[in-house]
Amino acid sequence: MDRKSFIILVISFLFLMAWFPLTNKIFPPKPIPKTNLLSHATNTFPAGTNRIGRTGEVISGESPIAPGTPGILATNQPAGPEETVTLENADARYVFTSVGGGLKLWN
Repeated sequence: MDRKSFIILVISFLFLMAWFPLTNKIFPPKPIPKTNLLSHATNTFPAGTNRIGRTGEVISGESPIAPGTPGILATNQPAGPEETVTLENADARYVFTSVGGGLKLWN
């Protein structure tokens, strides 16, 4: 290896070693916020709420929430009635459903 190639190699190595500190100096990293959301979490239930056990029994002595109260229970039931679309060709018949947006049946 000649002298010129060796000098270029050493300069390139020094540049690569200085690259990370140099970029941190030019573009300093953003500081992480000091908030800890888990430190504010509690393991208690607010007053007026019911806790349901594994077998479905109400744990608190309060009366259950009235049925039909909006926003209490979230279900994955569809918002409206099921609609189906049927596509047919010479070989097969496909039925698509609006519930889950998938293929319901094919023949």
